[in-house]
Amino acid sequence: MQLDRTHVVIRRRTLAEIGDLALVMLHRYPAAIFVGFLVGALPWVAVNGTLLYWIPIAEARFGLGDEEALVEVWRYITWMALLVTLQTPAAGVATTLYLGQAVFESQPTWKSVFSEVRRHFWRWFWSLAIVRFAVPTMVFLAFRFGQPANGFFDGMVPFLIVIAMMIARSNRPFMPEILLLEQCPLRSSSDSVITAGRRSKSLHQPMASDLAGRYLAVSFVLFFLFLSVLYTLVWARGIATSNWDWDLVFLLGIFPAALWIIAGVSVVVRLLNYLDTRIRLEGWEVELAVRAEAMRQFGEEAGVLVIPESKTSSRLPKQTTASVRILFLGFLLSFGCSASMAQTPQQDPSFARNALSNTPWYDSGAGELVPVNVRTTVDDSVNRDSRWLPKPKKVVQPKASTAPAAGGNSGGSWFGSGWFGTNLTLGNLFGWALLVLIVVMVVGALVYALSKTEIDLNAKSRSKSNGTTPSLDEQTIARMKHLPAELRRTGVDLRSEAMRLMQLGEFNQAVILLFGHQLLLLDRAGILRLNRGKTNGKYVRETQAVDPQMGIILRQTTDAFERSYFGRHSLTRDQFDSLWSQNQKLEEMVRIRHEVAA
Repeated sequence: MQLDRTHVVIRRRTLAEIGDLALVMLHRYPAAIFVGFLVGALPWVAVNGTLLYWIPIAEARFGLGDEEALVEVWRYITWMALLVTLQTPAAGVATTLYLGQAVFESQPTWKSVFSEVRRHFWRWFWSLAIVRFAVPTMVFLAFRFGQPANGFFDGMVPFLIVIAMMIARSNRPFMPEILLLEQCPLRSSSDSVITAGRRSKSLHQPMASDLAGRYLAVSFVLFFLFLSVLYTLVWARGIATSNWDWDLVFLLGIFPAALWIIAGVSVVVRLLNYLDTRIRLEGWEVELAVRAEAMRQFGEEAGVLVIPESKTSSRLPKQTTASVRILFLGFLLSFGCSASMAQTPQQDPSFARNALSNTPWYDSGAGELVPVNVRTTVDDSVNRDSRWLPKPKKVVQPKASTAPAAGGNSGGSWFGSGWFGTNLTLGNLFGWALLVLIVVMVVGALVYALSKTEIDLNAKSRSKSNGTTPSLDEQTIARMKHLPAELRRTGVDLRSEAMRLMQLGEFNQAVILLFGHQLLLLDRAGILRLNRGKTNGKYVRETQAVDPQMGIILRQTTDAFERSYFGRHSLTRDQFDSLWSQNQKLEEMVRIRHEVAA
């Protein structure tokens, strides 16, 4: 491996150039997506289907066009998109490791890549899947399995998870690369070991604002790429099958597939951003060139003889860490050049002096190398971790003791380094808490207002504007106008007419009137509310929400009506007799409910 000969040129890039390079990488290494990411995503795809597929499947039995079904569909879409976003770093570990090795001239095999992924499984699974909310969110959805949509659990909870995810991702985006490529341990009792937390702080904190801005820009671009992929798949399916609807095929197959495709692209973009961040922060291109030359002069082992970063970072300011490393490697290179030239056929001692006479490393008068003393700066030590420039130097008179009193850290932080690369003081903590409280209160007020508005509208629809209650016949006729078109028989009593047709053996006509009679009966009892825009399935769900047993009886009548009226299947006497006996039970249950309420 020659560190200065890479498949990707190590240099600074703009965000647009990183996007172009990501497409080139996908073209150059298609197996990174079609093998590595596919294998990593399959377990998550299976679990997501187990947790969420029941929602569209259950709603498809009654149709996906009514208002309640639309709410459930959007609930499914929201949770599926959130799960895929949370699971992407963990699903892309094999892709990250493969591309990280393939950047150099090494040829990684998938066997070695998957072996390395398994070897570090608990390290990356804990950080990427558990700490970053993927597994906790899945556990939460497991407890919500089979439950109807709820404004708090399916509105507020995913919103809070998205906020927490954005804070973590925008400030610490390169945790997969730190764990897999740099292989930093999660924790260590020794201060000389660079743990993942220490490495993450040193890599992310100096560029916190830049990383947050790039995160938002990349998220915006990936969202539109997702829409492009989604509508491309919908268009291809529509052209092939003439089906353009949001049916089960779209919800269970096309939509998750588009999400995972863009998730795979995001892994490549994140890796290239990681390389660019190291180049900007650590002068990585210079380091690789020096290490490559040292390896050519002294052998493969020379490429790893660098000062451990934990030691330099614990003693020197962050701004001098990369410089010290490069100076140290420069010494190695200088000694290597001198040693190699001493072994050449040119044995003249003046050869080395002439070669080094014009360099700052050699004193031609004394005939020896000049040592370089590195001085550490401690200016503005209180705000050294700040992303702002240090204050101008002040000339102060030396004092007998400059050590601050115990607990007297004025101007310092209360809790150390905080969010967005700033010190989290008590004022910042109070401000964030107040902001979260305001958001929760506003959303809660909106949910409460909408729920109360729906109740008021229902109450208004039950009463007349003049405050008087019309007669029973007028009420019945008014309610019949809200029945489905095939059930409106305003000139007859539906129950009596259904009994007459039953006695004549006209069961297909009788079931129509029986269904209309049961809807009117339940509407008078306040169990459901008749409305022309509602479907039969919605009436059944409204009844089941109030009384499951009544819902079962209404569902049996609904199924028989739809088989007869829409499916043109004739009903037999035994089938209708069963429906009639169930109808009598329903009437008795409504009567008892009315007496208890009275």
